[in-house]
Amino acid sequence: MSASEPSFRATVDPAWSAEQSIVLRYREAVSAFDDEAANRRLRDLLARASIREGVRISRWTTENDVRLGVLDETSLMHTGSMKAVDGCFSTAMCLMKGYDRVVFESGGNTGRALTAYLSRAGVETFLFVPAENVDQLDGDAFRASPARLIAVDRADKVKRAARLFARLSGLPKIPETGWRYVAAELRGHAVLEHVVQEGGFDWIAQTISAGFGPIGIYKILRRHAREAGPLPRFLGVQQEENCPVYRAWRYGDAQGDGAVVRSTSGLLNKVMYDSAPQTYGSLGALREVLTASAGRVTTVSRAEIDAFVAERAVPELLAGGFDVDPDAGQPAALMTLAGVLKEIRAGAIARGSRVLCLLTGGASRRREPPEPGLFRRLSVERIAR
Repeated sequence: MSASEPSFRATVDPAWSAEQSIVLRYREAVSAFDDEAANRRLRDLLARASIREGVRISRWTTENDVRLGVLDETSLMHTGSMKAVDGCFSTAMCLMKGYDRVVFESGGNTGRALTAYLSRAGVETFLFVPAENVDQLDGDAFRASPARLIAVDRADKVKRAARLFARLSGLPKIPETGWRYVAAELRGHAVLEHVVQEGGFDWIAQTISAGFGPIGIYKILRRHAREAGPLPRFLGVQQEENCPVYRAWRYGDAQGDGAVVRSTSGLLNKVMYDSAPQTYGSLGALREVLTASAGRVTTVSRAEIDAFVAERAVPELLAGGFDVDPDAGQPAALMTLAGVLKEIRAGAIARGSRVLCLLTGGASRRREPPEPGLFRRLSVERIAR
């Protein structure tokens, strides 16, 4: 934090707790435009778009002399994952820009959040999703609402189909990359407040795909370094079956591209299906976070998670009432905890360390998926080459 950088406390709205909404608690820190009047309007729209974007802090526990804390970004979120923050922020930006119809793609969590928030605001949505992931969505969102669902039969064609549809229809494709970073900064303020309250951490761990979350979070920690203290090391966790960031970090860019994911059925985490996150342009910034924090990336397999669950290592970390379901089909929370345990036992996280685990998805609030009549299927033969 520079000498002129105000304390983060100056932008905290005490009328709202972090458990109620980190959007409402930290929205006064949001600055997406050069014009302050535009930023004030955006903050007003964030308050209008907000539903529930809460986080909560666990008690501390110990594993092999490593102290572990959990920031639950799942159970108190309106759509069951931290993507509710993205849904809220993207809705405010769409209202700001006057968008009434938008296009986006998702593996599940982002689409679920954008659909819920935008539909509530009266914005018509066109969501492209892998056909095998339709069961990750909430069918109620597609009944009597301005929401359209297109299920693409091959996962590796989803982004291309959404881009083509947006271009042919003339509709905006969202979220813009910059929106994702600013939304992640709201999460960064929640982490910062936790860091200040708990006295700092040696590591912060989270599952990653394109890495928007850690980029935004570490931007806030670095901006307020005087209050946050030394930069925690970042541990990114990916599933063994689809780990392009791990490959890029471990082997370098030349071997960073793994096998193309055409089907999500064999993945540990179906919603994190993207095998080419570099198309979002975020990997350079993520690499910088890893370098600046002396961080690392690891992978976990289904067998490793099953082993940790069987020995009750993961359930012990979740003690305290966290509503996380191992069978929810989106076990980002379990992946994070298993990745941390794996690194502790391998000696990569030293004894005496303090680790903050960010649980970003996996809430056990199962809803009925959309019925066949609520979505259209799109085969790859209909996608222009």
